Amino acid sequence: MKGAEPRYRTFRIGTRSSPLAKAQAAEVVAALRAAGPGVRPEIVTLSTRGDRHKDVPLSSMERGMF
Repeated sequence: MKGAEPRYRTFRIGTRSSPLAKAQAAEVVAALRAAGPGVRPEIVTLSTRGDRHKDVPLSSMERGMF
């Protein structure tokens, strides 16, 4: 179809806010962009219970802290 707007597929990559996690997510974004023009990657920063409660020892938290 001439003049039709291209269709994109959005991929959301969830990552923690640490520099290492962000760097790893950026590598995934680069790989998805290289996969083809119809891919639109998006990074979403997540915060875990372990991230929010840094004053509490991880050993005292229940399951699901990450």
